[in-house]
Amino acid sequence: MAWLITIGMLWAGPTSAAGDWVVAQVASFTGTSAQIGNDLRTGAMVAFNAINARGGVAGRKLRLVVRDDEQQPDKALAAIRALVEQTKPIALFGLSSNEASLALLQARLPEALGLPLVGPRAGVARVLESGPGQVFVTRASYRDEIKALFQHCEMSGMRELVLVHQRDEVGSELLALANALAAQHGIRLVARVAYDYKANGAVRELPNVRDAIDAAFRVPHQAVLFAVTDPTLVAAMVASYQRDPRHAVMMTLSSADGRWIAERVGSDRARGLLVTQTVPAAGNASAALMRRFVNDLKQGGVSEDDAAALTVNSVMLEGYVSAQVLIEGLRRAGSNADAARLGAALQGLRGFDIGGFDISFGGASRQGSRFVEVAIIGRQGELVR
Repeated sequence: MAWLITIGMLWAGPTSAAGDWVVAQVASFTGTSAQIGNDLRTGAMVAFNAINARGGVAGRKLRLVVRDDEQQPDKALAAIRALVEQTKPIALFGLSSNEASLALLQARLPEALGLPLVGPRAGVARVLESGPGQVFVTRASYRDEIKALFQHCEMSGMRELVLVHQRDEVGSELLALANALAAQHGIRLVARVAYDYKANGAVRELPNVRDAIDAAFRVPHQAVLFAVTDPTLVAAMVASYQRDPRHAVMMTLSSADGRWIAERVGSDRARGLLVTQTVPAAGNASAALMRRFVNDLKQGGVSEDDAAALTVNSVMLEGYVSAQVLIEGLRRAGSNADAARLGAALQGLRGFDIGGFDISFGGASRQGSRFVEVAIIGRQGELVR
């Protein structure tokens, strides 16, 4: 109950006023990836509520307005256009999927709307390496994540891996990255299994992954990498694979929060799963970023008891980091900030420290961080570095 009270308090936000800085977020708040959109929003609201309690930026409060894209890129584009028309935001924020980010760039919306996009949850090269100057990604790339996992495999003596990847544009990139990085780390991909995670263009609500898991077990292997980006699909694969007595070491990317997977499938099934994280471990109460998050949670009006009851995960921290980047950009842009000044201020961020987590932009890359750590799910579903 305390968790629900906390979330309700966060999402209530400030009373709107004519002088507010409006920030527009279109993300998946329903469907199989609803956890991602909701947690990004929660993290952002922790940052926004805290700065609003301190008087806002240049005397103006921040107001987050949101719309659900229902996990459909076309609906994301339509919702962004409508939200921009209705609310006149200074920035777009926190798209929750690679697919929505790719659709946005293909439609050239940041340029057409003249708005910066801050904190899209995307790790694909086309967003990070060739996105327009208005895009500011605050997390590491999939290349960084796979490299970290393969370095772990190399040090642990795991040389024979199975790769399970989704059959789409993102999955093709993950396959190409795994092929290239495996050779660099002395790893042999003994099988590559493609999975169709959509039916009639929509994400399957109840994915049947047994055929993909059976294909993985056709060859002996020391580890399996689930290179898929839908959290419900990751959970289904972990549960199905671990249930087989032949299972080996399981690995996955940061697309799904490790704690959420453990809650979804049970800690006994998730135990031992290696998960990449693009922010410092959310379960580490002594980490500077976590301490800052909790302090802002309380400063934003959440009681000590409710703050203690909230289980903070890595996706919330990602939303929080992105919101802090946006806040800093507004500070630097000044009281007369507009979208263009905000974009220029963000582009100038170098070594911006958010509780020991650094963000730097500059040059052609749209990637502000390369931080990756590998965590393992423990006995109680906790993440252990």
